[in-house]
Amino acid sequence: MKKLILMTMTAAAICLTACGAPKEEATVVQTYEVVTDDAVAKKMMEDCQPVTMVQYFEMSDGTWKTGEYTYKHRLELRGRMPNAAMDSVFIVLSNRDDITFDQAGRSLYSSNSADQFNPAETVLVALG
Repeated sequence: MKKLILMTMTAAAICLTACGAPKEEATVVQTYEVVTDDAVAKKMMEDCQPVTMVQYFEMSDGTWKTGEYTYKHRLELRGRMPNAAMDSVFIVLSNRDDITFDQAGRSLYSSNSADQFNPAETVLVALG
């Protein structure tokens, strides 16, 4: 009986130690800086490269971060806006993986507040 109690206590101690061990914090793998120079932004757009509007970070644990929020997914959405002469690309960070190009576009130009992204859930960080 004493052996069983000792084994149970040992198992519980191991579990508590392992479960309570501090997790290693994710580190920044890459930083995407805001493009502030108009000439650089224009050249990037001409070269079909997305222009970063919100600084964001790729993290070592596979997540993406802005200053405030952490997201599970980085989506590169391509399509053509209404009446546009050429295709566009939107870079979106989101905790959902089902965001569409049309939803991202509406978040830019729609006056309907229901079309706006909740920044805790989704944010548009770059466009081109």
